[in-house]
Amino acid sequence: MDCKRMLIVLSVGVLLLVAGCSQTTPTPDSSINTPVPSTATRTPPETPTPTDTAVPPTATATRTPTDTAVPPTATATPTPTAAHTSTPETVEEVDLETKDRYPLAGWLYHSTGPTELPVAVVLAHQLNSSSWEWRSYAELFAQNGFTTLIFDFRGQGRSSGLLDYDSVGIDVEAAIRFLNTHGYDQIVCMGASMGGSGCLAASIDNDLVGLVNLSGPMNIPGTRLVTDEDLANMAFPKLFMIAEGDTIPDWPTYLSEFVDMYELCPEPKELIIYPGQAHGVGLLRDAESGQEAVQKLLDFLNTLLPQE
Repeated sequence: MDCKRMLIVLSVGVLLLVAGCSQTTPTPDSSINTPVPSTATRTPPETPTPTDTAVPPTATATRTPTDTAVPPTATATPTPTAAHTSTPETVEEVDLETKDRYPLAGWLYHSTGPTELPVAVVLAHQLNSSSWEWRSYAELFAQNGFTTLIFDFRGQGRSSGLLDYDSVGIDVEAAIRFLNTHGYDQIVCMGASMGGSGCLAASIDNDLVGLVNLSGPMNIPGTRLVTDEDLANMAFPKLFMIAEGDTIPDWPTYLSEFVDMYELCPEPKELIIYPGQAHGVGLLRDAESGQEAVQKLLDFLNTLLPQE
């Protein structure tokens, strides 16, 4: 190779070497090398995951039949005007107040008979119930001329407060006083079970023309509502009704004590022991003796009317 050709080759080599040395390494692309959060694990604050969303309790989200059962009588008991044939003009919702200042819910059934009779009736319900149990009988008595008052004991039905066995007589007394202030001075008190005990207790300091006790004990356990002496002083007519098979758990002598209570009362009085096991108002609904028992109540009321 001659000198001229060698010079050309060397020149080209030098140029390639210079170009290679002057080329710079590209700066890394930050948009590529910066990690991007995975959309699978991203949880933006404004879009909570399912676990952040409150789920209604099972009881309200998927109710079982027991979840839709009728609530206790303190909140679900209908008013007496809701399901019978009386009109608003014949049934009046009234407010009672006890002497210890408890408000009680009541309903006054005005007489719808041919003649309004001078005798009025107070109906007292049994435990864990309300005046609703008496509504059809209140209407029956009103149709026969007897103005009738039903009410809810404190802590029962639509009455506020807490149930107090020691105060059942005070609650019945509030119903009696209401009738007194509205011109009725001849009052019969009828009570079922606890209501019967309340009627007995209320009769001690209130003048009654008659009393009916359906299965009610002389004293509810833990109370001292009535004494033997109190019973001996009850000179007004009295009707006691109970079933021969009436038993209360842990109270095997219930029937015999009921009869003993009756024996302590003076005349006039009557004791009827029906077959079966019905208790309280159940005596009036019993398939075997219910119709007879209801008629007995009407007959008793009629015997208390002034004789012409």
